[in-house]
Amino acid sequence: MSNRRPTLIVFILTTVLLLTLAASCTHPGDPVYSKFLKIGADGWDPADLLVFEPVPADSADMKRGRFDIDLAFRFSTRRPIQSIPVAITVESYEGVVSADTVVIDLYDASGKPLGEGAYGVHTVTRRLVSDTPLPDNYEISLSPLSRRQASAGLLNVGVVMTPAGSSRDGIRIPFVNNF
Repeated sequence: MSNRRPTLIVFILTTVLLLTLAASCTHPGDPVYSKFLKIGADGWDPADLLVFEPVPADSADMKRGRFDIDLAFRFSTRRPIQSIPVAITVESYEGVVSADTVVIDLYDASGKPLGEGAYGVHTVTRRLVSDTPLPDNYEISLSPLSRRQASAGLLNVGVVMTPAGSSRDGIRIPFVNNF
């Protein structure tokens, strides 16, 4: 019986090590940064400025040097929102890099929800920047340009960053249940 005990311990430790290694492997196109902020049930108030400071979770990802950054909008199909106009400001420690206004379409002309979705929740993504270096203190600010009621049904607004060129067919957003 005493000979079996060291073998069992080695087996358990080996199994734990292999499972840990398997769990830590990531796909080259997996997001290195992903953050979603909740929007209230009554909509996104124009006074609510959403600020994101994308930094890869793993400092080793910074060595890749260049990134694609996407905006993501999750919405409920129970409260149809045709589109949302959004003011976007991108800054670094050096000052404003760019400021723009975009209209995010959530439904097509026939009334079908755009983007990927299931169970009444869809996500529409929009590329913000492609193949860009990430300067220090990079900050993305978003605010709606419509009344709060016009965005009722919007669940989350997020920013997802992937290594440059790894998301040719669109980003793969983890579907987290934070709404």
